[in-house]
Amino acid sequence: MRLLVDDKPGVLARIADTLGKNQVSIAQVIQKNKVNDMAELVVITDLVLEQNFADALVEIKGMEHTREISTVIRVY
Repeated sequence: MRLLVDDKPGVLARIADTLGKNQVSIAQVIQKNKVNDMAELVVITDLVLEQNFADALVEIKGMEHTREISTVIRVY
C-alpha cells in the first residue's frame, strides 16, 4: 500500500497500531521523499486475510493525518 500522510511524530505508529489491531502484520515500511510536509509511505504486509486488510484500510483512510491512499496492490 502506498499512502501520503502528514509528516508528524506518531503518524506511522498509529498506522502500525491500526494494522496490528486488525491482525495485519507488517513485513516492510519504506518512507519515500517528503513533499509539502507530507511523507510518502510504502507498507508491505505479510500474508493477510482480505477482510482484515480491508478493515484496516477503512480505518487508515479515516485518520486525520492520512491525505491519500494512492495504491493498493495485492500479491499472491
